[in-house]
Amino acid sequence: KQVGPEFVLKPDNKVEKITVPSPNPFECICQIIVLLPNNNCVQVSCKPDATIRNIFETIVSYIDLIEHDLFGLTILIDSEYCFPAMDLKLSKLIDDSKWKNGQAKYVMQLKIKFFVNDIALLRHVLTPHF
Repeated sequence: KQVGPEFVLKPDNKVEKITVPSPNPFECICQIIVLLPNNNCVQVSCKPDATIRNIFETIVSYIDLIEHDLFGLTILIDSEYCFPAMDLKLSKLIDDSKWKNGQAKYVMQLKIKFFVNDIALLRHVLTPHF
């Protein structure tokens, strides 16, 4: 895990691989690449019926993001970044048989969803670095 300013890039940035918690982890064959604001990326394995919330909570837990209510996952639709509904199933969002069979990857980004007016309102010291 990277701790520090978002403008510090390490040359050995590797893709970390995590899995959405599931009773049967062998069903988690779908791949989502999540680009983090600090230029790291995480490959999340999940089931096709996972929701945006499942992916978001897995990422938030993995990077220990305390003030997660300020962030959200975005997708690119018609050259615009959108924040999909948290209860939206990935299978409804991604209608691609290759992705559902684990042969393709889909990219999302963790971005700031809500901006605060004053930085003093942030409760955790590491939040500005994400």
